[in-house]
Amino acid sequence: MKIKLIISLLIINSNLIAQETVSRWATTASVFDQRYFINIREDQTKENIFYGMIRPGLNIGLERNWSLKDKKNRWFQSFEMQGFKYKYVDFGGTFLTEIGYERRFFNKLLLGTRLGLGGQLAWKDDRYQVYENNEWKTYKDYGKPNYRNVIQLKGNMGWKINLKFDALIAYRYQITTPFYKPAEIGLMLSKAVEIGIRRRL
Repeated sequence: MKIKLIISLLIINSNLIAQETVSRWATTASVFDQRYFINIREDQTKENIFYGMIRPGLNIGLERNWSLKDKKNRWFQSFEMQGFKYKYVDFGGTFLTEIGYERRFFNKLLLGTRLGLGGQLAWKDDRYQVYENNEWKTYKDYGKPNYRNVIQLKGNMGWKINLKFDALIAYRYQITTPFYKPAEIGLMLSKAVEIGIRRRL
């Protein structure tokens, strides 16, 4: 009887330890719709999120928890790569590192925020026309890439699907400088809605 009791206690204890510790690492992937605050479109009209043409982008990230324990509130560091295409402006990629905080409510609901710094390479999406063989032909000239500094603030809400996966939605602001040197735009603000998933390793 004592042996059975000791074995039962060991099994329960090992299960509790297994539940308290998780992997430090997780991967994230999301798509986003990015809009700029300043009127830089050709028609000089304001462009809101969920209005007009979608400005798509892809975000891939890697997160590392500061603690191995599965706590309701966690601090973490993340590394993100963003690829984007914006008609009339540019296309390019951004690399960011972020410090984040997230809290879990009711063991399912996730609320968090993060602050990131990084850099960006972007090409101006210019077009020009040349008259050749009795017709006008349109060519693209991407020119040289512009390097930019980026500061990002993001808030996210999510739902813990199971032990491995979370569904996430986020809203972010970015400050980008310098934005476009030929036009002497020194600072640009952008906003985006992200929808994605997190997978714990």
